[in-house]
Amino acid sequence: MLLGLALALAVAGAEPAAGAPAAKDAKAGPHKKSDEMVCVTKAKVGTRFKERVCLDKAEYQRRQDEERKALDRMQRIPYQGS
Repeated sequence: MLLGLALALAVAGAEPAAGAPAAKDAKAGPHKKSDEMVCVTKAKVGTRFKERVCLDKAEYQRRQDEERKALDRMQRIPYQGS
């Protein structure tokens, strides 16, 4: 359960509204191979509704790497409960 919460927090922290301008910029110019869009549906923390996020491949990969690193950091921190 703690792992799920940590993952959800990492995803929520990596989901700013910056995703919308990236999708808008990609539509503005001609599509190249590097501009291919990746759309995923993610669970939103605090609600049962889901959110659809569309990003170009490079931005999607960058966010995936950031989320993975954040989860690795959270798992390495020892629990210091009372």
